[in-house]
Amino acid sequence: DMFLLIRSEGDPAQIVPAVRREVREIDPGQPVEEVRSLRGVVDESAALVRIGASTLSVTGLLALLLSAVGIFGVVSYTSARSTRDIGIRMALGARPSDVLRSVMAGAARLSLLGTGIGLAGAVVLTRLLSTALFGIAPGDPYIFGAVVVLLLATAAAACYFPARRATKVDPAEALRAE
Repeated sequence: DMFLLIRSEGDPAQIVPAVRREVREIDPGQPVEEVRSLRGVVDESAALVRIGASTLSVTGLLALLLSAVGIFGVVSYTSARSTRDIGIRMALGARPSDVLRSVMAGAARLSLLGTGIGLAGAVVLTRLLSTALFGIAPGDPYIFGAVVVLLLATAAAACYFPARRATKVDPAEALRAE
């Protein structure tokens, strides 16, 4: 196999007829079969890497969605289970805003702890997977920040709505249930 690399200014496709003519003049038996730009060769060789990176990105987005749904489910379930406790507190004189703040603070502690552990794991894994990342830096603070905000907002919403619903429970009903 022989290769001929030609550097040109402008559109490389415009000089192809002239290159074919020059090669024929030098050696009439030499075929000029495949003419491609260097950009095309590079793009072709990077295609598998791009496919792998795209697959990894889709998998990462699915993992993010799954973790958001999981956080929502666990925190919502935990908050809903404390409905009786909230009713008892309110029967003893606690204000709904104090109870809501208490429940949200507990969920925030757990969410921050889980997010911190997940963030540490993500930093380590992105270093290991840095060769598979395409078009993004391994420690991109915008990506990490967006994920942290999304997960914390999901946890806050998952806790707020069931806790808010629980503060509307009649304290007498909660005491009777016990």
